[in-house]
Amino acid sequence: TKYGALFDTAKHTIVIQGVNDPPIAQDDEEFANDSTDATIDPTWNDTDIDNNDFLRVKSVPAMSARGAKLTIQGGEILYQPQFSAELSAMVENEELVDTFTYEVTDRFGASDTATVTVTVFGSNSPPSALPVPDQFFRQNSGPYTVDLQLSDPDSDVAAINVFAPTSNPSLFESVDIQGSGANRQLVFTLAADAFGRSEIYLSAYDAEGGYVEMPFTVTVGLVDDLDLDGVLDTVEDAAPNGGDMNNDGTPDRQQPHVISLPTAEGDEYWNAVTTEGSVFQQVSVMPAPSPSGEAASAQFPLGLLSYQLNMVDYPESATVSMSHSGSANLNTYYQYDMAQGEPWQRFMSGTGVGAAVFADHMAVLIKDGAPIDQDGATDGVVQIVSAPGFVDNPWRNPVRREDVNNDSQVSPIDALLVINAINLDSARPLGDMPTGSTSIPGYIDVSGDNSLSPIDVAIVVTFLNTRPLGEGESADSESVNSASPSFTTASPALEVAGNQETLIVLPLVRSVLNKMSASEVKSSAHTNDIGSSAASRSLVDRTRTFSHALGETFESRRRVLMANWREALTQVFAEWPESCPTQ
Repeated sequence: TKYGALFDTAKHTIVIQGVNDPPIAQDDEEFANDSTDATIDPTWNDTDIDNNDFLRVKSVPAMSARGAKLTIQGGEILYQPQFSAELSAMVENEELVDTFTYEVTDRFGASDTATVTVTVFGSNSPPSALPVPDQFFRQNSGPYTVDLQLSDPDSDVAAINVFAPTSNPSLFESVDIQGSGANRQLVFTLAADAFGRSEIYLSAYDAEGGYVEMPFTVTVGLVDDLDLDGVLDTVEDAAPNGGDMNNDGTPDRQQPHVISLPTAEGDEYWNAVTTEGSVFQQVSVMPAPSPSGEAASAQFPLGLLSYQLNMVDYPESATVSMSHSGSANLNTYYQYDMAQGEPWQRFMSGTGVGAAVFADHMAVLIKDGAPIDQDGATDGVVQIVSAPGFVDNPWRNPVRREDVNNDSQVSPIDALLVINAINLDSARPLGDMPTGSTSIPGYIDVSGDNSLSPIDVAIVVTFLNTRPLGEGESADSESVNSASPSFTTASPALEVAGNQETLIVLPLVRSVLNKMSASEVKSSAHTNDIGSSAASRSLVDRTRTFSHALGETFESRRRVLMANWREALTQVFAEWPESCPTQ
C-alpha cells in the first residue's frame, strides 16, 4: 500500500440460540348480566414476542371475588354469576364490580397473570311458585280452595299479579284469586251438574314484567267416578295393593292414566297404565266371543278390555302397559273389531304398533289413526277393544314363520336375530312365556318345535336363498302377505350380543345336535325343507350366496360374521350328512 499497511478479511459466524420469551398478560374489562352466563376470552389483548406462539388460558380460581363460578371451557372462561348469592340478588338497574385473576401460558409453559374486571348489571328475576299438582273435584260439591306459594327474589311479592284462565270455563261458576303477598288462593266454584277436565293456565307476573307459568289440570269427576275413566271408585279401591295396583303411591281412582278393574270372569284384576298426559275413558270389560280366523287356536281366558284413550296432549303415540293379578299366561295380543270382515286382528310389535310380551306385562304401542285405532280417525282419541290371549307356541310367527322380527318381510336380519338369541342364552326349549328381559316377538322358533336351535337359523337361510338375490336388504326380502294388517316400516337395528367374533359357536351347535340322533336331525331338516332349493344348490353354495347378501347390508362386519357362519354350518352338516341333501 501507499503507506506500507497490510490487511486481510475473514468471515465470523454468530449463532443466535432462540429462547422462549414469556407471554405478557393484559388486564381486561368485561360486562355481564346477573342472571345469565358470560363467556370471556381474556387472551385477545395478551401478547408474546415469539412469532406464532399459541396462548391459552391455563388456570382460573374456582370463584370470583364476589362468588361467581369460574370454569375453563373451550379455551375461554365461563363466568356464571347465578352461583353468587350477592350477584343473583341484584335488582334491576343495580351495578356491581367483580374481579378475578387468570393465568395465560404459551406452548412452552411460560406464563403470566392478569386481572379481569367484570361489571355486573342487575336484571329483573321472575317470580317463582311451588308447582300445583293436578286437582280432582267431585260434581256438585265444593267450593274448592287451592293454595299458592309465591316468591320473588328481587321484587316486592305483594306486587305479583296472578292469573288463572281455564280451557273449559263451562265447568266453573267462578274461579276467584284471593289472598295477598306470598300466600294466595284459587277458589273454584263448580257449575251445577258439570263434569269433565280443564287445564288451568296459572301464571304470576311481577311489576317488571317477569313471569312464571304453572299449568295444572282440574278434573271434575262424577260422584262415583272421580277420575272419569269409567271405572267406579269402589271398584278401583278394591284392586290389589289397597287400590294402588301399579304401586306408585297414588290411588288408582285418582289417576286417569291408570285403570284397575275385574276381568270379565271377575276372578282377576286388569291393570293398565298409559303415558301421563293421555287418559283412559269409557273403560269396560266383556267376555270374549268365539275366536275365529287367525285367532281360532288362541284362548282369551280374561275376556276383552275395551277403552278409549284420549291422547290430545300426545297426538302421535302412547304406550299402554297391561298386567293382571292372576296366574293366567297371556303371550299374544289381538284386538276385536266388529267393523272388520274378520273381527279378530293380531297386533304384535315389529310393524310400528302393537304389543311386546314380557314376563310380567304387555307393552302396547298405540298410534292415533293407525290400524290399531278402531275408530279410524286421527282425532286425538283412540278406540281399543284389546284381547290379550294365550297360544300354545307364542314364539312362532303364525303368518310367515321366517319373519322373526314381525316387520312384514323376511330379510337377513331375521336370521341374525335367531343367531343372537342362541348366543345370548344358548339353544334351549322354549316355554309359554318369556323370561328375564326377553320379549315376544322375536318369533325365534321358526321350526315350530317349541325350542330354539340352529335348525331355526337354517330355515330362514334356506328361505332367503330360494329367492332372487340383488343389492341390499330390500332385494333380499320377501314381503309377507296375510289377512293381518300390513305395515311398511324400517327393520329395527340389530344388537349383536354374545361372542363378537363368532356368531354361531361351533361347539354350541355340536352340543345341540349331539343330543339328537342322526335320524332326528334328518327328519327335522326334511320336515322344515332345509336343503331344498329351486336350483338344487348345496348347503355350502347357498350359505356362500347368503354371505354375499348379508355382506351388502353389514359390510363393516361381513368377513368376521360370515367366515364363522360358513365354518360352523359347513362343519356341522359335514358331521351329519344325512340331515342335508346337497344335490
